[in-house]
Amino acid sequence: MNYIELIGPPGVGKTTLLNTLADSRQTNEWNTYEEATYDIIDTLNWNQLNNPKSKLLYLINKVNFTGFKRLGISNTILKEVVPQVAGAIQKKYEYLVEAQLQAIQTLSLNISPINKCSFLNWHIQALQKLFVLETFGYTKTVLFAEGPLKNHQGLDQIHHSNITPDTLPNAIIYCTLSIADNIKRIQNRLAH
Repeated sequence: MNYIELIGPPGVGKTTLLNTLADSRQTNEWNTYEEATYDIIDTLNWNQLNNPKSKLLYLINKVNFTGFKRLGISNTILKEVVPQVAGAIQKKYEYLVEAQLQAIQTLSLNISPINKCSFLNWHIQALQKLFVLETFGYTKTVLFAEGPLKNHQGLDQIHHSNITPDTLPNAIIYCTLSIADNIKRIQNRLAH
């Protein structure tokens, strides 16, 4: 699986850029994570669904009569179908988690333990997306607005011997504005 990450501070426009890029695609060479989950769900067989809940959600997703919240349905089905990610897949990314843990320990004492936990929890949720794609052998390139490197506290602590070619993005698009520009954007958003 190939992936590309958009990284940058909150409110800088990562999601807006991702949506703009998605709308301007000429071909279907890459997908967003949401589109990738829809592809995976579309390839599932009825026999792979192991309980009534996932079968019902699968049917709702196929009919798509609600016209919205398809991503939530897809994610719920995937959680039901893949109760446990293969250890080999998780092991590939352990060094990213270890670096995050080490960095969190060095954060200022003024940052509460709850906030430190939220850093790690957010990071694990981003990795779960990669786990899902790799579990199903998804081959298209996926562009993440928030992949596991976004706000990763310990990138400077990662030793090159831990990195394998398939555990880092193929490219990183860094989104940034000056602090003043970012504040203006946030104020404009609040005004509308």
